[in-house]
Amino acid sequence: MSADDPQPRARSASGRSRDRVVTAAIAEARRFAALSGPFDPVAALRSVGGIADLRAGEITAVAADLSRACERAVSEDGRWLMRGVERRRTLTKVVADEAAGAVADAIAARRAVATDDPPTLDLLDALDGSGAFTDPAIDDALAAGDPETLTRVGTGLGRAGSLAPAAARLAEVRAALVRLGLGEASGSVGDGPDGASARPSAARAVPGTPADLGTAGPPVSSADLVAVLDAGGAAPGTLAVIGVPADEASVARLEAAAAALLARDDWVVVRLDFSRVGLDVQDTTGLTLELARQLAAQVPGAERAILEARQQTSGTVAGTRSLKGDSPESVPEELSRRLGAALVDPPRRVLVVLRSVDELRARGRTHPARLIDWLRRLAVVGGVPATVLGEGLDGEEAGMPADAHRSARLMLRAPTSGDPVARLRDLNDRSDWIEADLLYREAFEHADLDAAAVAPDALLTFLWRSGRWAAAQDLAERLGGWDRPDIPLLAALAERPLDTLCRLELGAEFAFDGLVRALRSERHELGDAVAEWVSGPSVPLLGPGALRFALYAAGVPVRVRPPELDPGGAAIAAWWPGTDASPASDAARSAGLPPGDVEADVGWSRIADRIARHDGTPLAQPDTAAARARALAALTPYDDVVDTMSRLPEHRALRETAEAAHPRLGSLGFLLPARGARRLRGIPAPTLELRALTDLGLLAELVGATGWLGPAGGRDRDPGSDAAERDLALVAGAAERWRRTVGGRWSYGVPPDGAPEDAAPWVFQPLDESIAHRVDAILGTSRRSRADVVDRAVEELSAWHAELAELDPEAVVALLRDRAGAAARRAEYAVAAAGSAADGAAAAAAALLDGGVPSAFVPGLAVLLSG
Repeated sequence: MSADDPQPRARSASGRSRDRVVTAAIAEARRFAALSGPFDPVAALRSVGGIADLRAGEITAVAADLSRACERAVSEDGRWLMRGVERRRTLTKVVADEAAGAVADAIAARRAVATDDPPTLDLLDALDGSGAFTDPAIDDALAAGDPETLTRVGTGLGRAGSLAPAAARLAEVRAALVRLGLGEASGSVGDGPDGASARPSAARAVPGTPADLGTAGPPVSSADLVAVLDAGGAAPGTLAVIGVPADEASVARLEAAAAALLARDDWVVVRLDFSRVGLDVQDTTGLTLELARQLAAQVPGAERAILEARQQTSGTVAGTRSLKGDSPESVPEELSRRLGAALVDPPRRVLVVLRSVDELRARGRTHPARLIDWLRRLAVVGGVPATVLGEGLDGEEAGMPADAHRSARLMLRAPTSGDPVARLRDLNDRSDWIEADLLYREAFEHADLDAAAVAPDALLTFLWRSGRWAAAQDLAERLGGWDRPDIPLLAALAERPLDTLCRLELGAEFAFDGLVRALRSERHELGDAVAEWVSGPSVPLLGPGALRFALYAAGVPVRVRPPELDPGGAAIAAWWPGTDASPASDAARSAGLPPGDVEADVGWSRIADRIARHDGTPLAQPDTAAARARALAALTPYDDVVDTMSRLPEHRALRETAEAAHPRLGSLGFLLPARGARRLRGIPAPTLELRALTDLGLLAELVGATGWLGPAGGRDRDPGSDAAERDLALVAGAAERWRRTVGGRWSYGVPPDGAPEDAAPWVFQPLDESIAHRVDAILGTSRRSRADVVDRAVEELSAWHAELAELDPEAVVALLRDRAGAAARRAEYAVAAAGSAADGAAAAAAALLDGGVPSAFVPGLAVLLSG
């Protein structure tokens, strides 16, 4: 074909004609979307004139363009929503390119087919200044303070933007919504009034609780942002969160607003820039110390009190356990309360400016949400009225629930990249179990695992340390057991100590006698190597648990460490002095005290600190076996794994149970074996309830009680709850065995060899000291009538499960007897064989414990069965 051939020129003209047709179709589809709230994308395509004449590829081009301009699937029925910036660009083009009245004609045409579409009708009303969007109507809505009307007006004005006749009223409406605790109402994702296409967010602040977050657009200027913060912000005990896009203009507004507030006396501005080395969501103590440092510099007169609390916090953490890794991502409560107190008179609010959130996200996709979770807990515990401005903070990250875990939708949006096995090993090494849980769900949970291909030791380590004990137990069995005959333990310990220690911890929990035999073998070479790791500076998570007692039973000496790092050794020294191969406590010896006293005092100090927060009065430790048992229980090594579990969605019941039980237990003196505890009445101060009950020595009871009678409050069982319930049961059993042993009753495998005659009661006595004391406390010997005893038993049972309080005692017994099954029948046989009510209650308690009934329910049920 020659260059002069006119046919190519004709085809080009035809192509240009088709291009114009497609361009016109795209414009029509965009106009439909711009004049809509959430819409059906099929309806948008059908609105295009001549759509039936378009070719399949041309229709695809129109749909693809519309897809790029919209957020898709913003509702359950698959509707789309045009992004704010695209909406205003489309409508502005209509105004510029078409004749006068074109927008009004387009609005009228769209209104004619949107008779049953309230969000679209609100947008159209906002654009032509009619209905609820006239100035008098907005004045009435502001005066009435009707949340529903104000939300509609805010949504409509936010979507219409500057084209709305009442656009200037948006700031007033937004401020009113903040004052009402409803956050901002710009409608749906990415539809803010300035056209931001990110997913900014604002908070609903609920007094006394962490904030629930909605979605909103950022204010159009720094002055608007200051106005929003002044109008609402956050009340004490709440957290408000506003995500700001990471573009240059939005960040400039953020900084200008922060600078304006910094110059005033009623705000404190704290900046956390995650491009800095050292700020880490796994080190929430360090983050709190940094926040306190900046706050102290801006609050005259508070410097000394905050400095003392900072020093106390640093000193408490140093020398006990690492701030990072295995330590819980918790909030130092005393420091938090000092911060809250410093902001009371004169009243001040805190603005927390988050910079370089993208760098934080690069460390782990769960990290931004966990940062917000830390700030929520700080707000609740300390009463710190905080508002967060986050540069580049995603709406889902800002809105994560307290478990700080990513949703399934976010997992699908951000798939795993790179080598998942290498990533899992890295997260294991950093003890970042929450981030590792996200990776596990994406890459491993439903995979057909080839043991050799997925590095099973790394997977087992994650499962074990994150509380997925059922899956860990199953994987270990598939690999040949905890002792893996194909990999000698001594060699594996030298090559991969973390993975091997987890195998040993698993063996200690579920194959105690077999592990003891292994530790005794090979001239104690394995035992000595394990003891070296367990007593090293970086203590294994569960090293002080069953593994510590396995070393003791095997006769392996363990080097002395600070008391709180070896509570098992403290229990051995307290209950069975002189039988441990380990040296006596240097601290106890230097103080002239019997072994165990110093260690028990450490646990009691945690209890006393918690009690002192109620009325400031110290609680002296009684010189009783029950008090020592309770003090040792406060040093439980299972706190970290339970804390990790509680922040995963399937185990939210742990936090719910703690939150519900804490005030009820407070009214019972937290079941403490001390007269001074009886003074406690009413609701305790705001606290992290799970951490509080742990410090009070009640973690084993809490874990065992959670879910034993089914979900409280009529809540349905969660999907996947069978595996979660098995995890909970395994961890509860481990924590309970440890609690009983440190409480004076050996509960691991075969009792140790070589026990002296006078130590035999420690091994063979039917009840540990804590449960024995609680049974006696309920019975009250002869000082109470049987009716009082029954009331007290039911009250204690109801503390762990509130619905029991609604039943009469006979119904309580029937319900618990049915749940306990064979253990309850054995308890009743024990009562029948006993010579007195007190002996019967003790015998029943022993039978219930041996039958697996959670210790939280044992004293009360034993007493009821004995009567």
